[in-house]
Amino acid sequence: MKPLRHFISLAAILLAANLLAANLAAAAHTPWYSTKIGPFVVYSETSAKEVRERAAEVEQFRFSLGELLGRPDLAVNPPLELFFYRQIPVGTSPAQHAPVITRTGAPAVVTSGTLSPDARRTLARILLTQNVGRMAPGLEHGLETFLSTTELHGAKVVWGNPPPPADRDADWALVEWLVTNGASYGQFRVLLANLEKNVDPDVAFRNAIGKSPEDVRATVAAFLRAGVFSTIDGPSRPLSAARDFVVRERDADEMNLRLADLLLADSASRYQDMLNAGVHKTEAQEGLALLAVRAGDLKRAAELLKQAVAGGSKNAAALIEYAKLEPDPAQSRASLEQAVAADPNSAEAHFLLGSKLTDPAKQYEQYSIATKLAPREQAYWVALANVLMQLKQWAPASKAWRGAEQAATTPEEREKMMSERLAIEGQRLDDEEEQRRKEEEARRAEIKRLKDQARAELRAAEDKVNHGGAPDPNAVPWDQINAPTVHVDGQMIRVDCTGKTVRTLTVKTPDGKLLKFTVNMGNISFKNQVTPLVCGAQDHAVGIDYVAKPNARTGAVGDLAVIEVR
Repeated sequence: MKPLRHFISLAAILLAANLLAANLAAAAHTPWYSTKIGPFVVYSETSAKEVRERAAEVEQFRFSLGELLGRPDLAVNPPLELFFYRQIPVGTSPAQHAPVITRTGAPAVVTSGTLSPDARRTLARILLTQNVGRMAPGLEHGLETFLSTTELHGAKVVWGNPPPPADRDADWALVEWLVTNGASYGQFRVLLANLEKNVDPDVAFRNAIGKSPEDVRATVAAFLRAGVFSTIDGPSRPLSAARDFVVRERDADEMNLRLADLLLADSASRYQDMLNAGVHKTEAQEGLALLAVRAGDLKRAAELLKQAVAGGSKNAAALIEYAKLEPDPAQSRASLEQAVAADPNSAEAHFLLGSKLTDPAKQYEQYSIATKLAPREQAYWVALANVLMQLKQWAPASKAWRGAEQAATTPEEREKMMSERLAIEGQRLDDEEEQRRKEEEARRAEIKRLKDQARAELRAAEDKVNHGGAPDPNAVPWDQINAPTVHVDGQMIRVDCTGKTVRTLTVKTPDGKLLKFTVNMGNISFKNQVTPLVCGAQDHAVGIDYVAKPNARTGAVGDLAVIEVR
C-alpha cells in the first residue's frame, strides 16, 4: 500500500495542474469590449472604460479633420475597425503606416494601449482616401504627418506638435505653417479644394494664399530652419466618454473570429482551430484562402474559396477573389454578381463585373458606379472613358478622362490622361461630320423617293384617263380651281368692316344698281392701288372683277377678285 502522503502529493499536483490550465484558459479568453460611433467599431482588450475613451478619441479625430477639410461627417465604408490590444502578440504586428484589410474587406487599425502616432497616421490616410480626391503626393504626406501628432484629451484636440526630427520635412512644414498660422488657417481649406480639382498649382496657391508656390516654399523653408513650432486648439465636438457610448463584452468565439479576420501572423492557426472545432467553417475557409492568395498559393486559395462559396458565402471580398481565380467566364461573372448583391458599395466588385460584360451600355452602368464609390482609382476612370467613347458620348467621356487625370499618381500619368482628354475633341468633330454626311445622304434619298413616287402617281393617273377609266370621285372640278370672273365698272360708295377687318364693298353701277361684294383680303389682286381699303363711305371710280357667288345672308353677289381704283 502506498503511503498517504503519496496520494496527498498527487492530489496537490493535480490541483496545481488544473489551476494552471484554468489560468491558461482564462488568459486565452481575455475579455474584449467593443462600442460603435459614427463609421467606427472600436475593440479593446483592456476594459469597458478603456474602449469608451479610445472611441471618444477616434471620433474627435474624425470630427476635427472634417472641420479642417470643410467636410463634416467624414465617412468610411465599410466601417473602420480599430483594435486596441493590451500588448500586440509577438509576430502579429501589421505593416507600419498601412491599414489592415480584413477578411471582409474592411479597413482596420491595430495598435496597443492608446492611439499611437502611427495609428493616427493610418487613420488619417483612411479618412483622406475615402473622402477627398487625390491630392499632390507631397501635400497628402505632409497632412498625414501633421495629423499623426494630434493630441486627444477627452473633448480637447491639439494640433501642431512637431513629429520626430526625421519626419520634419518640407511637406510637413507646409501644412504646419498653414494650419497653425492664424492668418493662413482659413486659406488651407481653399488651397486643398483647388488642388483637389486639379487646378494648376501656381493658380491654386495664388488664389488661396496670394503667393506663388515658389514664394510659399521659400517662406516655409525659413519657417522650418527657425525650428519654432506652435500648437493650436483644433475643433472638437461635445462628447462624453462616460455617457455617450454603449459598450458590450464580446463573446469569446465571436472575438476569436474578429481577431483571425485581421489576417495577421496568428490568423492561420486561429482559422484552423475553428475548422477543427466545426465553428465558423465558411469564414475560416475564406480567411485561409485569402492568406493563401497573399502567400502566392493560388491553387489552395481556389480550392478553399470554392468550398466557401458552396457553403453559402455572402462575403463580397471572398466572392471577388473567387471570381479572379475562376477560369470559367460564366461562373466568374456569376460570382461577381453575387458580390455586388452582397455589398452594393464594393467599387471593385462593380468594376470587375463591368469588365466581364460585353454590352457597352451595361458596362457604363457598372463603371459609373465604381468611379463614384472609389474616385481615386484611375483604372476605373479609364475604363469608364473608353466605354463612353465606344458609345460616342463625347462630353461625358471627356469628363471621365478628367477624372482619370485627377486620380493619376505621377506627373507622367497625369499628362497622359490629359492628352487622351484633349484628343476627344478631334474625334468628336470627325464623328459630327460623319453624322452630318449621313443625314444629308438620307435627306437626298428621301427627296428622290418622293419625286419618284409623285411621277409614278402622275403616270398612273394619266394612264387611267387615257385608257377610259372612271374619273376619281374625289377630284376637284377644274372650274372650281379657276372660276370665271365677271367684270363691272362703277362708283365705290362704301366699305363695311367688322372691327378693322374689311368684310364687304358696295359699288353703284352706271345704271344705278347697287352691287355688294364679299371681300377676302388674301384673295384679292389690286391694280393701281397705293393705299389699302379704308372702312366707311367712299367715292372712287373702280373696275371690279368678281366670282359670282351669291350670299343671301349678306346680300353679296359674289367674291371680289380684282379691284382697280381709277
